[in-house]
Amino acid sequence: MGIKHFIIMTVFFFLAVAPAASPCSAINIVENDRSVVGANLDWPTGNGLIFINKRGAGKTAVADPNKILNPAKWKARYGNITFNLFGCDWPWGGMNEAGLVGCTLQLPQTQYPNSDDRPSIFMKQWLQYQLDSHRSVKDVIQSDQLVRIRPVSDGWGIHFLFADRSGDCAVIEYLDHNCVVYHQASLPVRALVNHEPYSMLIKAAGFFNNGPGKKECPYGNIPIGRFLKASHLLAHQNTEWSGPDGSIVENTFQILERYLYAPLEILHRLTGNANQKPNGVLFMI
Repeated sequence: MGIKHFIIMTVFFFLAVAPAASPCSAINIVENDRSVVGANLDWPTGNGLIFINKRGAGKTAVADPNKILNPAKWKARYGNITFNLFGCDWPWGGMNEAGLVGCTLQLPQTQYPNSDDRPSIFMKQWLQYQLDSHRSVKDVIQSDQLVRIRPVSDGWGIHFLFADRSGDCAVIEYLDHNCVVYHQASLPVRALVNHEPYSMLIKAAGFFNNGPGKKECPYGNIPIGRFLKASHLLAHQNTEWSGPDGSIVENTFQILERYLYAPLEILHRLTGNANQKPNGVLFMI
């Protein structure tokens, strides 16, 4: 059941009862030659589709209802697997054969860029463009010079967590009509949750984790609480993985299930043994 030329592990784990809130979270754990992205999804529809998107396919961005017609066109350079809630080429998250992973989370404060000369891509299709076109986090960041993300009408706001096989990671948001990137030194915590900009999450993490030490962290099932818990767990993660490759996977699932809460968990394994031929594996539990 292999998909030739790339490593991907996508695992679904459904809990019996969904919380009342919308606890979407994403984390990136890196240890030696292993990098894992884990993400939780809580969405009213509760279901989605797995798409295998082949390299070489021609794509055109969906039409702009405001008649600002400059839709981007591209040809998929990399094959990829995505999890989609709404239809083909509108992924919630996914991974390509080069080892680039992207996850989306809701951000109501989003204000997308104003119209300009760049070709535009509908915000739910933008992630598909990145997985089709790029192999690294740096490529994704630089692509802002090439294409413009846009909503449909008012749309809804989202922000993104990206990671790649080299161990690089970034958070990308659109605030005050500008692209805001958190990368390397400006990304102290490799985690993201819904409903709060990354800058606010980092301020909260600094206050509770590095403050007087007697502040009670709001670790409950609210966005800031989940980010604080993720920040704490990532800062104190065990650096000695005692088991085989699966240990980092199991550890990530424990974080998702016990602390970050949500009915659907998805995990992507970006790297493995450098001497091992890549395989495509899809696990469903």
